[in-house]
Amino acid sequence: MNVKLNVNNPLDIARTKHKAIHLSFHPGTIDTIKTKRYANIENLESVRIPASVKVIEAHAFADCPKLSHVHFEGDRAPEVHPLAFAGCNLGRSS
Repeated sequence: MNVKLNVNNPLDIARTKHKAIHLSFHPGTIDTIKTKRYANIENLESVRIPASVKVIEAHAFADCPKLSHVHFEGDRAPEVHPLAFAGCNLGRSS
């Protein structure tokens, strides 16, 4: 079973422990994704980053082993720390 979440709070993800997770954010509600904010989410498979996000800090999505796709909305990708996606199986598109 797949789950699509549109949340800014990682605690809301806890209830989806055994399901594939596809994360998106409410546009305009977030401009920085903080260090380790979404780290260690075992079943996170994809993330959609809105154009309002300007910075993704170190280890923001680290150690999400199933994360394989990140989509950046808007004309340009945010400033992404080199370790933001450490430990992920990542391919990015813009």
